[in-house]
Amino acid sequence: MRQEHQLREQDARESLIRAVATRQRRTERSLQRRERRAARLTAQLSRLRMARP
Repeated sequence: MRQEHQLREQDARESLIRAVATRQRRTERSLQRRERRAARLTAQLSRLRMARP
């Protein structure tokens, strides 16, 4: 009984850790996407500024 409870607790902890890890990966990916977009927009802006007389 006690061992079963400990196993269940460990399972819960591991699934929680897994959930946090996947969320972190997803956040990192969206951050990278946002950074790439920002870099592209910055490049466009600088080109526009240079094109202006």
